[in-house]
Amino acid sequence: MYAPSAPPLPTPVAAVPPSSLPPSPPLPPPPLAAPTHNVTHDAPMSMTLVPYQPRQAATYQNAPSWNNSNPRARKGELLALVREIAYDNRELRETRRLESERKAREEQERLAKGAEAKKAEEEAKKGADKEARLAKIMNERLGEMDKKREEDNKKIWEKLGKSKEAEEGDKASGEKKKRG
Repeated sequence: MYAPSAPPLPTPVAAVPPSSLPPSPPLPPPPLAAPTHNVTHDAPMSMTLVPYQPRQAATYQNAPSWNNSNPRARKGELLALVREIAYDNRELRETRRLESERKAREEQERLAKGAEAKKAEEEAKKGADKEARLAKIMNERLGEMDKKREEDNKKIWEKLGKSKEAEEGDKASGEKKKRG
C-alpha cells in the first residue's frame, strides 16, 4: 500500500461563507524539541526535530484526508484487494485445472497409442500363427499327396513290369513252342 512521506496538499473545498463556520482558535507554533545531545544554537532549522501534529479533520464527513481513520473510507480499497486475491486464486485454479486436463488427455493418448500398438502386435502374431498353421497343413497334405503319387506310380510300374514280364514270358514261351 502506498504511504506518502508527507501529507497531501489540501483539496479545494466548496466555498462556505465564513459566517457559517465557527471561529477556530489559531494553532500555536510547534514547540522545538529539546536537544538530546550538545547542539549549538546555530544549527540549521532543517536539522531540528519537530513532533508530529496531525492535521485537523475536515469540516465535512468522509473528506479525503491523509490520515482519515474512518474504516468505511477504506472498505472500497479492501474490497478491491479481496477481489484481486480472489481473481488471482481463480486464475491459479483455472491454470491448474487446464494443466491437469492436458496431462490427463496426454495420458489417454499415450494409453490409446499403447493399446493400438499392442493390438497391432497381437494381430501380427495371430497372422503369423495362422500362416504357420496353414504352411504346416499344406506341407502335411503335400507330403500325403507325394506318398500317394509314389504309391500310385509304384503300382503303375508294377503293373507295367508284370505286363512286360508277362509279354516277355509269352514271347519266351511262344518261341519255345515254335521250337518245340
